[in-house]
Amino acid sequence: MHIQDLTPSVLPILAANDSGWICCALPIALAVIAGIVNAVSKGGGGATASAGSNSLKLLSEEHRIGGAAVMRFFLRGKMSLPTSSVLVRSTLTIVDITDGTAVPQRVLGLDQGHAGPDGAFVEVKQTLVESALTDWKVFNVGFAAEPLVVCARRGRRKLRATVVLHSPFGQIGQWEHDFALEETSMGYLEAGKRKTAAKLGVARFVVAIAACDGTIDQREGETIQRLFTDRFNLKDDGEARSEFKTAFREARESLAAGTRRPSDLLSQAAEDIKSDAELRQLAFEFAVQVAAADGTIAKAEQAMLDKGAQALGLADEDRRRIIERFVRVDMYAPALPGSSSKAEQSEEARLRSALQVPEGLRGPALSAWLTAEYGKWNGRVGLPDAAKRDEATKRLAHIARLRSLVS
Repeated sequence: MHIQDLTPSVLPILAANDSGWICCALPIALAVIAGIVNAVSKGGGGATASAGSNSLKLLSEEHRIGGAAVMRFFLRGKMSLPTSSVLVRSTLTIVDITDGTAVPQRVLGLDQGHAGPDGAFVEVKQTLVESALTDWKVFNVGFAAEPLVVCARRGRRKLRATVVLHSPFGQIGQWEHDFALEETSMGYLEAGKRKTAAKLGVARFVVAIAACDGTIDQREGETIQRLFTDRFNLKDDGEARSEFKTAFREARESLAAGTRRPSDLLSQAAEDIKSDAELRQLAFEFAVQVAAADGTIAKAEQAMLDKGAQALGLADEDRRRIIERFVRVDMYAPALPGSSSKAEQSEEARLRSALQVPEGLRGPALSAWLTAEYGKWNGRVGLPDAAKRDEATKRLAHIARLRSLVS
């Protein structure tokens, strides 16, 4: 949905649906709305309800404000009340009847003033009616516009507005009116499916990292199970547990059969994840913890972690911060004897990997970087946590050794 915002405020909302989709905070102004809203029936159309001497018809009217479209709903006709000065409450709800199912699909409201307890769109207004008998030309009951609502799916949707009037003496009447709305953004069911795909992408991403050295050992498997069970509540959520189990199995089988390489699986999984900032970081955190599960970060694992961070679009600072959080500097194993790569046998190369030195950093720039790192870790040698003190001491030794090699 396109939103043109001229208000400085942001209205926080939390509108959940059956698929677990959560709408994000949206800045909204009723009078400034972008989108396409078309009435199915205008002018003399609408629905009429009579109760006693009441004869009201529900009508809609499309307004254009600065090129934006707003659908206004109002009642027209006679309203009879037992007495004057009565507070009348109108309740406007909207459902999606496009698919013609017996139970219409919900339409979600995207701000606190237009969302019921279940997130469904609702607008409640109270109007003081001064006269016992009124012939209304316009009795406003609410607005509907694309940024205020989100339908189940993208595309042109047929919606049904229902208005109920109540007074202290009981219900005055109920009216229905059908209209159309063009859902230009992703519907909430589609968003829910995308969120699920992103979560399962995290599973495939982690498997690709774990399998990059040719096998997933017991410690890596146990770490995967613990991380995903705790984070996604797999112990209690049977449906999610089944989805993740299938994703893990299919990923491992494709790697074992040779139909996909770990690097290909990593890239494909990253595509499913990277549009979700939270899952993007979570995927890399999980991958780092799984790679470090056996106490050693092998050269192949380091290379895949670097490739994974790049595929996810992680900033270099975020990548380094996550690695420093979960990987001890002594986990970087020295190069194996007999390696054909001089770079792998180089102590400098190993120290650069262990300290996460930015690629290509040389000369004065490297010296400045090492100085900054020394100051950072030197400030942690006095921490009360013994493990953090030990890690800081080891990193200072690595920094000093690398400085001596490059000076």
